[in-house]
Amino acid sequence: MEFEIGDGTKRQFGIGDVILAEDITGQGHITRVIGNEPRSLMLVPLD
Repeated sequence: MEFEIGDGTKRQFGIGDVILAEDITGQGHITRVIGNEPRSLMLVPLD
């Protein structure tokens, strides 16, 4: 998967990678699936 943040920075993450996306202000992010393999994404809101 590829994540792009508001300033245009892009990073790719693979199977088993864990990220913390703290989009609490600004433009947020864009998520893209890279390749044709099935993917699962789990989102956990942090309060």
